[in-house]
Amino acid sequence: MSTNQRPEPAHKPGNGTPRPRKTDTGRYVPQVPVLPQFAEDQPAPEDSGRFWTGPHSPAVPPQEVNSCLLPLLGMGVVVISLLALALFLPPFSLWDRINAAISDDAAANGDSAAHWTEDSGFLPLYNRIQAGRLAVEAVTQVPYYVRVVVLHPPAYLAGNAPDDGWHCGIDLPAGYALASPVYSLTQSGTPPESFALHLAGFENTASALELYTWDDDAGRWEFLPAKPALTPGVLTADDLSYLPRCVAAFRQPESTRRAGVTLGLADTLLPEIAAAEVRVYPGRLRPLASGALDIVLAPGFATGQGYEVLPLIQNFDDPAVIDVATVQHILQHPSLRAEHARQITAFALNGQNGTGQGAYAGVVIDYRAIPSDLRNAYTAFLDELAALLHSQNRTLTVVLPMPDYNVAAVTWQTGGYDWQAIGRAADEVAILAPLDPNAYRPVGAIHRLLDWAVTQISRDQLLLGINALHVEDQSDGILAPVTSAGVLAYLGHVQVDPLTAGQPLTARLVNSYAVQAFFAGDDETQAAYLRYMDASGILLRTMWLTDPAALYHRLNYAAEYDLGGVYMIDLLAPDNAPDLAGALLAYRLHQDPPPAPDPAVEWTIRAGDTVVAQVAGQPDQPVTVELGDLDMNVETLTVEAHIAGMLLDSVTVSPAP
Repeated sequence: MSTNQRPEPAHKPGNGTPRPRKTDTGRYVPQVPVLPQFAEDQPAPEDSGRFWTGPHSPAVPPQEVNSCLLPLLGMGVVVISLLALALFLPPFSLWDRINAAISDDAAANGDSAAHWTEDSGFLPLYNRIQAGRLAVEAVTQVPYYVRVVVLHPPAYLAGNAPDDGWHCGIDLPAGYALASPVYSLTQSGTPPESFALHLAGFENTASALELYTWDDDAGRWEFLPAKPALTPGVLTADDLSYLPRCVAAFRQPESTRRAGVTLGLADTLLPEIAAAEVRVYPGRLRPLASGALDIVLAPGFATGQGYEVLPLIQNFDDPAVIDVATVQHILQHPSLRAEHARQITAFALNGQNGTGQGAYAGVVIDYRAIPSDLRNAYTAFLDELAALLHSQNRTLTVVLPMPDYNVAAVTWQTGGYDWQAIGRAADEVAILAPLDPNAYRPVGAIHRLLDWAVTQISRDQLLLGINALHVEDQSDGILAPVTSAGVLAYLGHVQVDPLTAGQPLTARLVNSYAVQAFFAGDDETQAAYLRYMDASGILLRTMWLTDPAALYHRLNYAAEYDLGGVYMIDLLAPDNAPDLAGALLAYRLHQDPPPAPDPAVEWTIRAGDTVVAQVAGQPDQPVTVELGDLDMNVETLTVEAHIAGMLLDSVTVSPAP
């Protein structure tokens, strides 16, 4: 539930504090009656006893005193009036500045109830009000007032919350540090349609600083979506349909670098991965039109073995062939939607055998191609599913496809996926990172995506979804993941010239595709690549190799942005580059990256199990290997060609006498 939906009153009923009022947007904020700024009948000032008869009156008669002071009082009234007028004249209100400065000083000196107010306790909001480091903006033509009560970190951490105008809890998010004063906001009057909040005074907003607001129903602080900082040192949340009841900035703890791996039907769960406290996401589960699940679970995993298991539910076998119709049918019918949520929860609780002995820690939902017109229905389904899972102490992870970036509008278009709402429902959200290796350059698209993503969902919830397969670029904008066999398919096979005793060995790659191959490395992406060209030099396709160095480089973006961790796709696939698991463990353990591979064909000559020689060359060039003092009485030699640790081909030859 959102922060402002059903807050409890600041005081118990019956003490004169009005109950909250629900706005048209469905949000609740503290509401008080609208009072006139000046009452017609002002109360008489308290008697000071200075100019009136009585036990403590002076000896001089009041009439004489009045006759002497009347001229002076008249002049004083004129001077005071002019001064008061000057205080409120544009271009700025000196009174506002003085009042804010006094309040800031008072709060810093331990006055926990310090606030910026007029006599009524509220500031009129027409365009913008400033309360210390917090600015509230809105455009309204009707009477609307905001009261701001501030509590500085020492008083907040000591639990010294004021009784009047305070709506925030005194519980920090686990592991988080308070990075600003805590502001409690109360409104009066007709709320505007939208608000913007600006919290200033930070040295570096690029670090893991986030805005939070208090969720009174859940009794915790909730992430407040914002936008990338346009002004250095300022955190901004705009286009808000409600006025948050509490606002504060928190600094997130260093990421624990959580990791999870998908497990397909043909994949193998490596022992080193199982021992690394990763999460395992076994497939294959598919939604059925009845709301039930088609369950064919991948083998090779077990519950209760020290790692969490969250079955992966998807609406596709191949990402290129998505079953859109089934999910649409479920979402269009609320009864089916509710049944689908119940079926998923029951499966998570009962396990594959239905006995409950193999219960899972939660589930992962990866439904692709949700149309925009079902955006609200998909959000409602995830809300229902999350509520059921959370009631049974289970978690929900949601996978989100990469949104489209509208260059002209400088906005991200998320289609049927409401990122902010999904972030509120799910425990973790995996965002699919770009497949294109060029996105991981120092100024690549990954930066633009993550700069925006961390303003929509808390960093600690976010997982960076990375595919561990190689990438084929077909030179027409089409990118696709491929196995090692697909990368090396056009290089051909190993051919060795007739070998004579005492003569060097000459070997080459020969193919029947009439293509040229060029092998190189890219320092910015830390990835090696193969370029296949036709006989005239026209580029046909580029094969980007996902080796340990390239994978670690991409994983490190999750660490750079202090994300909660990574969501690995196809890491355990049978035909990947070798030692990708080592790259994942290096990321998790804060270790140095693996070395980048030498962009060359590695030739290895063996006599049995003994390595006789190793040399490097290019795919389109033959290599010559001096065998030295090799005993040519050996019956056979094995000649192998490797690229980035992947075996391309090998042949066995027998030296001629």
